[in-house]
Amino acid sequence: MKIQFLDCEMLCWDNIEPPQGQIKHIIQIGIVEVNSEDLKISRSKSYYIRPKNKDFECSDYCSNLTGITRSKILDEGRYFPDAMNTIKKEFGPSSKITYAWGSDYEPIATHCSDYDCSNPWVTSGILDFGIIFRSAYNYKHKMPLIDALKSVGIQFEGRQHDAEWDARNLALLHNKMMMTIRKSML
Repeated sequence: MKIQFLDCEMLCWDNIEPPQGQIKHIIQIGIVEVNSEDLKISRSKSYYIRPKNKDFECSDYCSNLTGITRSKILDEGRYFPDAMNTIKKEFGPSSKITYAWGSDYEPIATHCSDYDCSNPWVTSGILDFGIIFRSAYNYKHKMPLIDALKSVGIQFEGRQHDAEWDARNLALLHNKMMMTIRKSML
């Protein structure tokens, strides 16, 4: 069986709320797939998403945080419905367990509604692994993924706030937790 890990990056601004005429929009989706038997990453992919508003702004704050620029979105991005169709075809998420760190399902569901396109996770949902992690390790408050990784002795790999790297690191956290559980059962 395959398990999936997902992360979304959104347009963002340093004062949180978008400037007039701008909206929060997904600009990158990262997916990592893991074989549940051996806990090895079998594949990963990043999709850049182009907003339908041609006047979208990718702020300096957003570019510095994510490494994503307006030109990257325009050059490599695809429209959201196309990305959803590709993800559905390549990853088949409706038949797999998918985890995210936080509530990444909400912006995907909102975008699917706004774009009137099929949601690949509508039947399976996307589970918040942060809740599972905090429960397993008895943490009372939300924490960034990097802090959760550090708490179990894992160094963050790659660039933070890159959707594919964030999904990959989430998979590493999941795998460490599963290995710990498996060892305790022996």
